[in-house]
Amino acid sequence: FRPWAKAQTFYSLLRHADAILEPTIFGYGTTAIEAFSIGTPIVTLPGKFNSGRATSLFYHMMGYTELIANDENDYVKKATTLANDKTYRETCREIILASNAPLYENTKGIKELQKYLKNILTAL
Repeated sequence: FRPWAKAQTFYSLLRHADAILEPTIFGYGTTAIEAFSIGTPIVTLPGKFNSGRATSLFYHMMGYTELIANDENDYVKKATTLANDKTYRETCREIILASNAPLYENTKGIKELQKYLKNILTAL
């Protein structure tokens, strides 16, 4: 655990991390979006509530679900494998980088907002 870091330090930590372990009780996706942009793998176990499911959603959007754990034991197994198997870790990084475009180039939300605003303005 570290204190809050300035942006440059934070991105350096993300780039040099072998993996990130998402807390199982919360997570809103900010760190995941930043980590995936540079290929840092994240092990996640989706929680009961939406606040613990953002990383899982992002993995599904990318079509890569290898690092979504099914239970606590699977979470530990995936984390241990990432920490100890450099080849596996690098493969995960490559797959994340090759498949992360839907996270950053997705205009669906913008188009929905445009449609909504157009409807409101038309109704006025």
